[in-house]
Amino acid sequence: MIVCYTVSMLSDTDLKKIQKLVAPLTTGEDLSGIKRSVFGIEKEIKSIRETMATKTELLDIKADVSVVKIKVQELRNDMKALREAVQEMAVSIDGLVKVIQDLREEYAAIKTQLNRHERWIKELARSVGIRLHS
Repeated sequence: MIVCYTVSMLSDTDLKKIQKLVAPLTTGEDLSGIKRSVFGIEKEIKSIRETMATKTELLDIKADVSVVKIKVQELRNDMKALREAVQEMAVSIDGLVKVIQDLREEYAAIKTQLNRHERWIKELARSVGIRLHS
């Protein structure tokens, strides 16, 4: 059962008690302090709203980020192709280095053989008595 009181049902003593309880809560100083706090909060909210990005600005940023993502993916693909090209060149260079090394070894063998043949020819010429011109 809910009991409801109206002002006419309260005695003067009851009203004075209520007034004593409520009076400190609603003084002019309290209200002006609350108003100052509310005004300060409103200023802060206004400042925050001014610095916050709008939905349109966020959509623009999202579009820009999407473009950047696409460009980054293109760069990654280009880098992958470059890596493959560099790898192919490295393999080709390794092949050329091997060929050059083989040619050096062959040249050294031919030089040794040529020196041996020259020595033999000089010995033959000396033993036969033929004078060779340098």
